[in-house]
Amino acid sequence: MAKTEIFKESIIIDSLQNPELNKEILKVLKESKKGQGVFKSNFGGFQTNTIENQLIAETILKQSIKCITDNYQSKIKKIKFELLNMWINENLKNSFNIPHVHPGSHFSGVYYIETTKKNGELIFFKDGGSSLINLGDFFNYDDSNFYKIKPQKDMFILFPSSLKHMVTPHSENGKRISISFNIKLSNG
Repeated sequence: MAKTEIFKESIIIDSLQNPELNKEILKVLKESKKGQGVFKSNFGGFQTNTIENQLIAETILKQSIKCITDNYQSKIKKIKFELLNMWINENLKNSFNIPHVHPGSHFSGVYYIETTKKNGELIFFKDGGSSLINLGDFFNYDDSNFYKIKPQKDMFILFPSSLKHMVTPHSENGKRISISFNIKLSNG
């Protein structure tokens, strides 16, 4: 009898070093904080409404297209890429984002402008993982029910929008600032 692996997920981790982009994101965040933010997955901190900024949108979309085509080149023929929406997150000490998904898109992403040294991991969950009984005494699992990434400045991450994820609280007085976004693919 042979063991067969099924349902693999992939995430793309890259780096985007663009001081002009970071400056523009921080400017938009400062302007947005004059108004009221939104509460979707965030507990504490500040999350902007959907932002409309050509420089940010073009840079995020261009980087997303590069990452997706570089990693799925053999599967992509004529694909149209659309940036559906984007928003800025500012997580302060003890702020976090609850487990969630991004419906209505194919890829979601996050780009980190400022990070903290301790905690604040981005965690991805294996679907249904939270309902599994711990059978560690009986089986040697090939992988765990979650995957952690420690965010770093200029880190750019893309993942399937249906992949459940969350952000843990950090315990420092600094800020963790990121921009999140959703990408839709269609026949080009």
